[in-house]
Amino acid sequence: RSTPLAEKMRARTLDEFKPRGTAVKSATDEKTEKPKYTITNKVDENKKQFKLDTKRIAVYGDSAGAYYASMLTVLCLSKKLQKEFNLFPKLKFGAVVLNCGLYDVDRSLKNRLIFDLNIKIFESYTGIKEKDFKDYEFKHLLSPLPYIKKNFPPVCLVYADKDIFCSGQTEILIKKLEALDIYYESYRSISILRNH
Repeated sequence: RSTPLAEKMRARTLDEFKPRGTAVKSATDEKTEKPKYTITNKVDENKKQFKLDTKRIAVYGDSAGAYYASMLTVLCLSKKLQKEFNLFPKLKFGAVVLNCGLYDVDRSLKNRLIFDLNIKIFESYTGIKEKDFKDYEFKHLLSPLPYIKKNFPPVCLVYADKDIFCSGQTEILIKKLEALDIYYESYRSISILRNH
């Protein structure tokens, strides 16, 4: 059953969730120069009205959505990222569910896909060419992995050994979670037919 709040959340775009700069749209309202309002703050402000236990909200993402879910989670936890994006969410997620996501952009560019699909996706997102990536001024903001700290919530991971888009990405994330002693559970597909 959908609630009015869920409908409003679904209507939002991800335009607010991009780093500052010329290559990508700013998170600052162009008219007022103030940070744009984030939907996570709307959820937090309306928790009593909708009878929400905000400590029990989980964020989920599949493929590109897993990337966004992990970035949103670290944004909610990292003061440094909040300052960089000029977004200041109040909500903290109780859990994260990530299905076949991208967590290390640099590594993904090194793993060539058929028709250079990963390169084309990267270039359309950032507006820069792959050859310019090492000097890209927002390179440090593109991957959630460096911002995952001990305060990251419990994680459920779904991934495939033969993932055609995000090969090795979840394994990197698992190493980081284990190094920080962050609780996670995972489901791994070994079938070539379940590859992303």
